[in-house]
Amino acid sequence: MVLLLSRREKLDLVETINYLIFGIISGVAGTKIYAVIATFFVNPGFSIKNPQILLKSLKSGGVFYGGIFAIVIFAFFYTRKFFRGSEWRVFDITVVGGALGHVFGRLGCFSAGCC
Repeated sequence: MVLLLSRREKLDLVETINYLIFGIISGVAGTKIYAVIATFFVNPGFSIKNPQILLKSLKSGGVFYGGIFAIVIFAFFYTRKFFRGSEWRVFDITVVGGALGHVFGRLGCFSAGCC
């Protein structure tokens, strides 16, 4: 959906694909990092004595808010560097793709029984 909208907005296709790929990578990394941080702060003494708990949290799906935080930071810096003058158009089309992705993510959570 984002690629279709980027064509309509006449954005560079290669930069848009790079933006999406690196955005997905940063989002996944953000969910994992936030999961480790949240696990540590729930019980810091136990996490230090038993670091396997922190490693186990890396194998989990992650925390949604960490992914959103990482993607927003990534998108801010990437668009300022590669989409000069059209940052807001990129953000507008990214929100549509993000909303669709969120729908499928919530359906997956519902199917897994965690939400």
